[in-house]
Amino acid sequence: TPRGDLPGSEFSAESWVVRKLVRRDSEYAKLDVTLAAKLTHAFRDAVLRVASNPAPEAITGHSPDGGLSKSPHVAYVCLPFVGSQYADGHVLGMAAILPQRVAESGQRREILQIIERVTSLHLGPLGVWDVKPDWEGENQDTLKPWRWSRPAKTWMTATPIVLHRHPRNHGVDYYSEEMEAVVAEACVQAGLPEPEAVVLSPNSMAPGVPPTRQFVGQPRSPYKRPLAHAVVRFAREVRGPIIIGAGRYMGYGLCVPRSER
Repeated sequence: TPRGDLPGSEFSAESWVVRKLVRRDSEYAKLDVTLAAKLTHAFRDAVLRVASNPAPEAITGHSPDGGLSKSPHVAYVCLPFVGSQYADGHVLGMAAILPQRVAESGQRREILQIIERVTSLHLGPLGVWDVKPDWEGENQDTLKPWRWSRPAKTWMTATPIVLHRHPRNHGVDYYSEEMEAVVAEACVQAGLPEPEAVVLSPNSMAPGVPPTRQFVGQPRSPYKRPLAHAVVRFAREVRGPIIIGAGRYMGYGLCVPRSER
């Protein structure tokens, strides 16, 4: 199938700003993917600081009246080394991913230029980290959009999905058929086809990804929502990036394609 004919999500496979995360002043040699929420919020905050005032809705995720935007907007994600034999889950870089509708609009250049002005992240007790536009060395595949966007039928979570509702029956665990249906709904909400199978677990099938209980914090929300790792299988190949669930604009629910070999 020509790549352009493949179904995909609301996010662009190509319009990304990718930055390598480099320690400048920190006690830590590297940062773990379990810090995804902290990293993405710091990245978004840094983008808002360099944006015009008022910043474009595509960047803030808020409409001019202050409410949540009803349109797809930029997703802020961390890019962890996961999904391969020696993966250890540490974060190699950050990415801001444009929604397809913005990538195809006259706003694309303006939005990319704003994001490209960010040069560092201030992470409180985790120190100061630079975000650099050039990178070299091994594992650099992690920093290529293709790593996260290449077509595949089966996708595995690199960061847990924030489920947009709790099970109806209290006491029912989060990994039930009911919650698998919630993830299938989340796929459709993100512009994807309905998957043919969803399997939820507290553990990811992607090597190097820690279990849900180790993830620190959540995308800002008035209440705590359940987290789940998932394997999602579609009837045909789907192009990424696949980022699903209630935390998809802030780095949760990022999936990595599974090799079909």
